[in-house]
Amino acid sequence: MLRAILSDRLNGVWHAFPWPSLVVLERRYRLQEKYDYAKVYVPGDQVFDAVTNLSWYCVLATVPTGDHPNETPTKWAQLGTLPFQTTNDPDAAFGVGDRVFNPVDGNIYYCLVDGALFADIDQPGQFTPIPPFDPAFPLEDSWQTPMEEVLGVWETPPSFLEHSDLNFTLLDSAVRVQFDPGSAWFRYRARCPEIKGDPWDEEAAYGISDQVYFTQPDNAGTGDFYECIMGAPPGEGPSGNPLFWRRIELPYLFGPYLSRALHGDWYELDGQAEKAAAALYAANERLQLEFDKIERQQRQQEPWTVATR
Repeated sequence: MLRAILSDRLNGVWHAFPWPSLVVLERRYRLQEKYDYAKVYVPGDQVFDAVTNLSWYCVLATVPTGDHPNETPTKWAQLGTLPFQTTNDPDAAFGVGDRVFNPVDGNIYYCLVDGALFADIDQPGQFTPIPPFDPAFPLEDSWQTPMEEVLGVWETPPSFLEHSDLNFTLLDSAVRVQFDPGSAWFRYRARCPEIKGDPWDEEAAYGISDQVYFTQPDNAGTGDFYECIMGAPPGEGPSGNPLFWRRIELPYLFGPYLSRALHGDWYELDGQAEKAAAALYAANERLQLEFDKIERQQRQQEPWTVATR
């Protein structure tokens, strides 16, 4: 019960304000692999190219120290929602780089040679299908930090002197950015952890994403929550064991608020309404103090976003 209450309180204060310690500004990429001038690529490879800031799909094997995506349309096709042509004329001819819809399988095909006919759209040497590609940036993927709420997106690192902000649309589990770039600078709130771990059991084995509460032997009975990041066999506890466990970090500034709020929640569960109200009042006072430190003392105020024409 107390773990659920703590998790709920943490979630509430986490999202109450864009706390500087929780807000991340970083460049994020639509594809993990970045184009390497010296590497050989084969058909099917997908890369991000920093020169064009776009995502590309290899349609023909490349050679090292050459065949840059933006300069060799015979070997690279840009990924994304791009215009394509439709026809039912088998004698319609296309050039290198043309994109043609094939009604037989519903795919978009990329023309590899000049003069290729629509009748030969299923011939590998003439055309190749381009895989479906969603240009939106996922809120979570396997190689970048998960994003919670997106607070802003920029083409270049934001500064006081230059404004390169991009319009963006929030989807169910992704962010669609204006112009569909291959990378962009995101300002976002880090994901709030869920507190759910039971006390660590020395005889139990744990799997990835399992969570435990672990008390350090020399820490006067206090402990921390840990998440298992690699299957941990029995006896492999979190103490000094970063190979198997990651400590769940809770912002220090929330400590005074959470301790008093949980105190009040405990009184409320016990039917002591007056003590509960006093504890929660004290908790909110401590939270207001943290607001004051940021907004008044350090003069950090979150700007309003206004749409203009």
